[in-house]
Amino acid sequence: GDVYCSAVGTNSNNGTSPSTPVAGPEVIVSKYDLEPGDTIWIDTGTYYPTNLTADEPGIRILSNDCGSVASYVTFQGSTNAAAGGTVLNRGGTSSQREVFKIYQSGGIRLRNLHLTGGAHGLYTQSSSNVIVDACQVYGNGDGLFIQATPNTRIRNTTSHHNSGRGLMFYHGSVTVFLENCAIWSNYFPEPVGLKPEIYITDNTALFSMTNTIVQVSGTGHVGIYYAQANMPPYVGDYNDLVALNGAAIGGYGISAAFHTLAQWQAASTQDAHSISLNAEFTADGHLKSRHGTWSNGTWATYPTNSPCIDRGNPAAAFTNEPSPNG
Repeated sequence: GDVYCSAVGTNSNNGTSPSTPVAGPEVIVSKYDLEPGDTIWIDTGTYYPTNLTADEPGIRILSNDCGSVASYVTFQGSTNAAAGGTVLNRGGTSSQREVFKIYQSGGIRLRNLHLTGGAHGLYTQSSSNVIVDACQVYGNGDGLFIQATPNTRIRNTTSHHNSGRGLMFYHGSVTVFLENCAIWSNYFPEPVGLKPEIYITDNTALFSMTNTIVQVSGTGHVGIYYAQANMPPYVGDYNDLVALNGAAIGGYGISAAFHTLAQWQAASTQDAHSISLNAEFTADGHLKSRHGTWSNGTWATYPTNSPCIDRGNPAAAFTNEPSPNG
């Protein structure tokens, strides 16, 4: 199952070559000062952090570990999905036990990682230029909690079955870009009784979302919720915004709720090419297909196709999709 390493990791190694890996990524962070362009290769397997006090993040990135917009610090997980990929498990969801925390840093990229078993899958604060790419976030309190972190980009990522919100953008996130993502089945009840998949507080100057599925089900559940008295700047299109069984696609303030796509389009003046159809997820979050879907480690066929297949922006890149594509 290994992709990068040729030996078993042990913390007596230096972690600087495939033949001398350490046991976990938190060891690299503690051993070295990370600089722009550095990549931490995390091979196939499940990693529980070691040598921690009860309530602290599994991996903590601070101001001495920074990349740049031109040259990110990258935490690269395994691309061997069939073998389970790279799973970072904090092992407890109580307060401050984040799987991954970025504080007063920037230029950090997470790619091909499972983030699970923490108070938050990812928590960022007072940082900038963070990228989350091709990650799966589940089984946490909140999935992704982004606070005061401008130029956050989340793409090709799923956040689901967290006991809190799927995505939380909090106080001064400023600009957030969501692309090619799927957010569903997150259950946190807010004080006003709402259960938002995506929760946005004040000072988010721009929230952009494209080629993304937000699916919510049940009375009181809301896909996109703004905790303020009016609709802030939003740019979105080619999404599937789904509200089932009495749920609402979006809302703001305490009482404003938009249960249909037409209501959301009128309020936001966006999502002209978006749809509102059940995405038809498999049990593990893939889209059902008559021609075959990779699900639970094997290919399976289904009687219908998900309406989301080939419904994204036609101008978006498709070169990573197996042929036939386009």
